Amino acid sequence: MANISPLLSAFVPVADLIGAAVGPDVEVVLHDLSTPLHSVVYVVNGHVTGRKVGQTFEHLFSDALKGRVASGDLIDNYYFKTAGKTIRSSSLMLRDPSGRLIGAICINIDVSKITAAIRDLSALLPGYVNSAPQVESHTLPETASALVNSMLEAMPERPTRSERLELIAFLISKNVFDMRGSIERVASRLGVANVTIYSDIKYIRTHPEEFQSLPQEPKP
Repeated sequence: MANISPLLSAFVPVADLIGAAVGPDVEVVLHDLSTPLHSVVYVVNGHVTGRKVGQTFEHLFSDALKGRVASGDLIDNYYFKTAGKTIRSSSLMLRDPSGRLIGAICINIDVSKITAAIRDLSALLPGYVNSAPQVESHTLPETASALVNSMLEAMPERPTRSERLELIAFLISKNVFDMRGSIERVASRLGVANVTIYSDIKYIRTHPEEFQSLPQEPKP
């Protein structure tokens, strides 16, 4: 288990409880957003999607933009596929007492067996139509913005060019630059001109082979 901050360590027994109570088809992932490139600090039932300590978050930012919100920082009941499995996922953003975003806890449920059983039973009924689960999408600008702020706060000030390119490539992989005003915010945080960030983005996209080890997107 990775070193976990005191504020997030309180969620470790919660993760254990969820995994023990619901069963082996439920994965629980705890993220520390102060280290965005290696945000995963605790995993229960990692065999469900293969999540491991030391990995980064994957869909949290895109789901904050596209996910379905129940209330506050809860992104609930969206679906994705991985390794032939259908996963139902929900994520809760975690904040410190001042309201600053510090982490997230994600629950990934393998519903492949349930989906197959429903399909087989439904096929016996008249008017059966085979369809995959779908989730309505909405925009979550506040949560997405908070995630960007968390990533920016974790960046070193005045990094070297190599460090800056690694960070920019990471933000590209998270679709951060799809968000209006993100280039200006990143440039300000790193102490460079906007044109430098534009140049970095162009360089990374024209030299993808140099950044293959950076995290890509398939799971939350």
